Formats: sequence, C-alpha cells, structure tokens
Amino acid sequence: MPIDNPEGREPSGSDRTIEERIEQALIPKDQKSDDAEPEGDPPESTEEPEGDESVEQTEEAPVAEESDLFEIELEGKKARVPKEFKDSFLRQADYSTKTAELAQEKRQVAEERQIVQLSAQIEGALAEQMADLRGMVKTVKQYEEAIQMAINQGDTQTLATLNAQYNILNRSVEDKAGEIRQKRNELGQLSQYDKQQRKARADEQAARIIPNFGPGTKREIVQNARRLGFQDNEIAEVDDPRVYQTLWESAQWKALQAKSATVKKQVQVAPKTLPAKGQPVQGQKSSTVKELGDKLRKTGRVDYAERLIEQRLLGKR
Repeated sequence: MPIDNPEGREPSGSDRTIEERIEQALIPKDQKSDDAEPEGDPPESTEEPEGDESVEQTEEAPVAEESDLFEIELEGKKARVPKEFKDSFLRQADYSTKTAELAQEKRQVAEERQIVQLSAQIEGALAEQMADLRGMVKTVKQYEEAIQMAINQGDTQTLATLNAQYNILNRSVEDKAGEIRQKRNELGQLSQYDKQQRKARADEQAARIIPNFGPGTKREIVQNARRLGFQDNEIAEVDDPRVYQTLWESAQWKALQAKSATVKKQVQVAPKTLPAKGQPVQGQKSSTVKELGDKLRKTGRVDYAERLIEQRLLGKR
C-alpha cells in the first residue's frame, strides 16, 4: 500500500506504485519530454486545431474572386488578369490596333505608288511602240506606192526587190503590233489588280462604318443602287466606302418607310375596341321599336332615344 502524502507533494520515483513505474517505463523516451506535464494544474491549451491554421493561411493569401478578374486575349490566347490592369491593357491594345492600321495604310500607299509607277512605265513604252508602228505603217504605204509604180513601168527587177523588202517590213509591223498588244494586256491586268485592291480596301473600311457588313449587306446595297437607277457596270466600279455607306443608309431608310407603311395599314384594318359590358356594339341596331323602347327605359341612353324617334318617324314598329 502506498504511504499517504498529507502535504500534497508529487510522489518521487520510489514513492510511485509498481503499476505507475511500469507504465512510465513503457513510454518511449522521445515522448516523455513532450508528454511530461508540469507540476500543478495543467495549463489550458492555447494551440488551435490544424483546420484553423489553414483558415489563417487562406486569410493571409486570399484568392481573387471571378468578379475581380478581367479576361484578355493576346495573340490568340486568353487569360484572366486583375481588373487594375484592364485600362493599361486596353490602352496597349488600342495602340497596337492603331499601329497595325497605320502600318497597313503605309503598305497600301507604297503599293499604290508602285502601281502608279509601273503603269507609267508601261504607258511610256506603249507610246514609243505606237510611234514606231505608225512610222512602219507609213513606210508600208510608201512601198505599196513604189510597187505599183514598178508594176506600171514593167520593171520586174525593181518589183522583185520591193516585194522582198515589203514582206520583211510587214513581218516587222506584225511583230510590233504583237508587242503593243502584250503591253496593253499588261496594263489591263495591272489596272484590274488595282481595282480589286481598291475594292478590297473599300470593303475593309466599309466594315468599320456599316454594322454587320458582309455579303448580305452588299447584296442589299446593290439592290438599292439598282432601284436608284445605277447600272451594273457602274455598281462594279464603286470602290469608295462613302458610296457604300450612302447606299446602305438609303436602303435602311427605304426599309423603315416600308415597315412604317405596313404598320399603319395594320392599324387601319385592326378591329375596333370592343364596347364595355352592357353597351351596344357600334353600328348595331335593334330590329324593332319595342326593343329600342325597352333599352331606353332600362338605360336612359340618349342614343337609344334618338334611334327610337328615328324609327317612329320612318313608321316602323
């Protein structure tokens, strides 16, 4: 039996019971220092559960909500960034767009200048070839006159020489005419390419002005242009976005007028408002004077009195 401890001291190792000493010996050494309780009453635990630690970490590094993010698209890839970067990104995007448009305009101006220069070169070469051809044709006429004179004179030797030179000159004329045709084809192809480029640029600029500009809108513009008296060849030559805008606005105004006329017509043919309960339908008349008299006595309406008087003047009953 253990000895009583009246003074309330913590029992030493020798004072512990056998069961307590065995239990103490079975506890690992690395847990003894952690599990050892200080003398006196055990202090209240100030440690918070692991779940609370995770809450503190979440509060220290909060995750941005979806409403605080702004979606951007750069080089075909989308990303979400804080909204404070929105204005900066929009300014950068606007600057990039304007820079790209300016670069495109510079390329277009350079291409137009190159087309003008090339056209001028072709036209200059064509003018020279035309002058050469006119000189050759004049020489051909002179040879024809000389050949006719040799025939009249019966000078066979001169006639043979003139015929040989005349044939050579005719082949040169044909070659020169072929060169002129080729130059004209080159000039026509260049002009056609220039028209196509102008129309493409007009479509691009029109798309910035006219909402939902596309094939359907262009068909609407063409139909409106025909309605206004434009010929198809004139419509095909249009390469100014301002003309597109004018024709489109005219078509919209025409459609609005047609819609307004349809609405007015529907309003005109719409049924009249039904009368309130107990009131007769407008235009409906009683067949007998008796019915009118009964209705007049019940309602006291002036219109029934007038119709009753009218029926009696007509001699109806």
